[in-house]
Amino acid sequence: MLQKWIYASERGYGAKWQRERRKFLDSNPFCVKCYEEGHLTKATVVDHIKPHRGDQKLFWDRGNWQALCKRCHDRKTLTEDINPVYRYKKTFAEEAKVKG
Repeated sequence: MLQKWIYASERGYGAKWQRERRKFLDSNPFCVKCYEEGHLTKATVVDHIKPHRGDQKLFWDRGNWQALCKRCHDRKTLTEDINPVYRYKKTFAEEAKVKG
């Protein structure tokens, strides 16, 4: 089955995204995953923590962005984002809300 290739700009990654991406990386210059492992690696990708799958509100939610290096982003995309149903670990705040 051939997949129709959609240009990045058609998926929302146009000039506005490029400007916001640059500002975010200027403010967050290191990969958060590498930093967690004790390494300082330059971030080159703004990743959507929870895949937006076209949801514009989630796409532009800066709280859903993280700075990653290409290696970590590619690993995350292949292991987490490829699934049609997004699974995520609940944060401490979400767990506390459930326990009420």
